[in-house]
Amino acid sequence: MLYYLHRYDEAAAELRQALDLDSSNISARAELGRVLVPQRRFPEALAALPEAVDLQAGHLGGGSRGYARGMAGHREDAAAMERRLEQRARERYIDPEALAMVAIGLDDTAGALDWLERGRDQRSFYLPFVAADPIYKPLHRNARFLQHVRTIGLHIPRDSTR
Repeated sequence: MLYYLHRYDEAAAELRQALDLDSSNISARAELGRVLVPQRRFPEALAALPEAVDLQAGHLGGGSRGYARGMAGHREDAAAMERRLEQRARERYIDPEALAMVAIGLDDTAGALDWLERGRDQRSFYLPFVAADPIYKPLHRNARFLQHVRTIGLHIPRDSTR
């Protein structure tokens, strides 16, 4: 919740504490990476998102890695993660939000919206979080995103369109 409230330092501290208790907690590593990206702490974010996150944290782990790599300017790595997730999606279920995250990292607004709409159609578990997730803040003034959010019965928090 601290992440969604943009209280990144506190969120990072809590996640580090979780990792102190269990350093094998891949989900906590993936979340820590996500928390560090909006602060533009890319080396730390990428260190928190090693290959194991992609392989073990499920579909959002790969999305987090691709997003962080794209935001850090490692576009080729992010595009490779996007291709890897798309390939996996042909073999097993990958939540479309993972690919939407990578698209945001690659500054691909249309691609992100396509994946979010696919997530809506598939009733993604993570869909209710998109309105508040800082990853999607760049879309908050996009008419297509706003329609998407209204269609699923959400609203954008007031202070997030500034």
